[in-house]
Amino acid sequence: MEIKEIWNQVLTEMEQSIGKDSTDLWIKSINPLLIENNTIKLEIPNSIIYENIKKESYDLKIIESLKKITGMDFNLDFSISIKHEIKREPAHIEIPKEKKNTFETRLIPRYLFENIIEGESNRFAITMSKKVALNPGKDINPFFIYSQPGMGKTHLLHAIGNEILKNNPNAKILFASADIFVDEYIRVLQEKNYDAFRNKYRSLDCLLLDDVQFIVKKESSEQEFFHTFNALFSFQKQIVVTSDKAPNDLELNERLVSRFMGGTIADIKQPEYELRVAILDMENRTNNYNLPSDVIKYIANSVTDSIRSLKGCISTVAHYCANNNIYPSIDTVENLIK
Repeated sequence: MEIKEIWNQVLTEMEQSIGKDSTDLWIKSINPLLIENNTIKLEIPNSIIYENIKKESYDLKIIESLKKITGMDFNLDFSISIKHEIKREPAHIEIPKEKKNTFETRLIPRYLFENIIEGESNRFAITMSKKVALNPGKDINPFFIYSQPGMGKTHLLHAIGNEILKNNPNAKILFASADIFVDEYIRVLQEKNYDAFRNKYRSLDCLLLDDVQFIVKKESSEQEFFHTFNALFSFQKQIVVTSDKAPNDLELNERLVSRFMGGTIADIKQPEYELRVAILDMENRTNNYNLPSDVIKYIANSVTDSIRSLKGCISTVAHYCANNNIYPSIDTVENLIK
C-alpha cells in the first residue's frame, strides 16, 4: 500500500481509539512523508502538536494502528515543518486592524470549568482554580496543584487560562509543560538568544506550567525558571504550577520549593465512587456510547486509580462492543478489563 493510503486508514483507526475531536485536533495535521526501513517519517506543523502527541501517548496508538493495518512493526520519525512555521508569521501581520490578541497561548479551548465534574476529591482544587481565574495575580499566587497522573491537573490549567481570557481577551497567557520550557531554554543556550526567551516568559500576565517535576536535576533550566518566577511574582502576575508530587517532595532547589510553599497548594486525590460514576455518565452521554447503567457502575467499581483510566476504559468497552456488534454486558466488560 502507498503511504497515503496507509495513513488514511490510520486516521480512521485513531478516530475509533481517541475520538474524532482529538484526531481532528492533533493527528489530522500530520503529513506522512515516506516509509524507510520500517520507519515512517511524519511531518508536523509545530512543537505544540508534537508535545501533546507525546504527552497523551498518541504516538504509541499510531504505532498500534499501523501494526493492525499492515501487520508490521514501525518506528515513527517526527520532524517539524519549517515551511509551516514560516507561513504562520504573516497571518498576525495581515490583521492588525482587528486588534485581536495574537499571542500564542497553547490553550485548548474545549478544556473549560463547565466540563469538569466536581467531587470531594477535587473540590478544593477546582474552587481555588476558579478564584485564580477570577482574580489573577492577587489572592492566590502562586497556585500549586499536585496529584498522581491522570487526575485532571492539565484540564484545570487550561480551564484557568480560558476563563482569564474570557474575562480579559488581551491577557498574555501561556500554557507550557516543563519539558517544553527546558527544550526552549536548551535552544537559547545553543543560540545565545537570551533576550527573546526572557521577554517571552517574563512579560506574561499568567504562566501555566504543567509537570514541573521535569525540571528536576536540570540545574540551568531550574535556575532560569526561578528567575522567571521571581520576575512574574514581583509584578503580581499569576503563576500556576502542577506536579505529580507535593512541593516539599520534589528534588528541587530549596529556594524554589519555598516559593511554591509560600502560595496556595491543592492536591487532587483518587476519585471517589460517586465521582467516578458521574464522570462515566458524562462520557457515556457526550459520546453516545449508550452503555447500560449496570455496566457504568461495574466500571466505576473496577477502575479506581484515575480519571484518565476511567475515560480510557469506557471508550475501550464502547468501541469494542460497537465494532464487534456485541451487547455491552458486565461479562463482556469483565473480560476486557481484567
